[in-house]
Amino acid sequence: AQTVFPATRQAMMSSLASKPLLFSPGTAIRYTQTNYVVLTALLEAHYGKPYPQIVQQRIFEKLKMKHTWLGLAALPEKRVAKAYSGSNGQLKKLDDALWPAYGYGHTGLHSTVEDLTLFMQAMSRGELVGKASLQGFWQPQHLANGERIWPATGWDLGESGSYSEVGHDGGTHVRLRILFNGTLDGDVYTIAYLTNGSARNVWSGTLVDSVMARIAPEKFPAEAAAESLRAFAFATPKDDTATAAEVRSV
Repeated sequence: AQTVFPATRQAMMSSLASKPLLFSPGTAIRYTQTNYVVLTALLEAHYGKPYPQIVQQRIFEKLKMKHTWLGLAALPEKRVAKAYSGSNGQLKKLDDALWPAYGYGHTGLHSTVEDLTLFMQAMSRGELVGKASLQGFWQPQHLANGERIWPATGWDLGESGSYSEVGHDGGTHVRLRILFNGTLDGDVYTIAYLTNGSARNVWSGTLVDSVMARIAPEKFPAEAAAESLRAFAFATPKDDTATAAEVRSV
């Protein structure tokens, strides 16, 4: 069944106004989307125009992202790939949630891998936000007790050897990642990975780790080792000897 959302942003805010906090600010973290609704409202107040128009003018048109849309209304139906999830090794079709327009700050984006690559490359080059600002944002965040948490101003943050990695995912279907060694002026990789699902429900982070292992195994040895282990685990009997030798060489 489709999730029913409050009809307007004000209705959503009103429905939350009397709800108690789940925890004191700075003491825990939960994955949610309400902060992006607030950010969208702030942007609309600042620019005096709807969020889709802001994004269209300041990002899509600027970067020549000609195959990217917010929401379903303007989406060319014949261009859309069907999404699936895996269940007991079988594919099950997923229906697109009917997100309200006030939620477009966190969802409802439809794009191609080429357009997403344009966006990620522009980010890493400092064309949308300055490099110094980005590297200030992309710093480890901690709770009041000192525990490190994974997000950094809306981006997933991690490391792979000497490389920092930032990005975000859409579960088993999409993963965007920027990897840089030290600074954004050094060695930088941008990865955009899209899939419409798999029978095994493979997590998108695993798929991008596999890409890293393929493109630069000497720079990402942990991912290369994990890829070899996966190859060994899924090998047919006739491949075992060769794959075992490969695993030993990592």
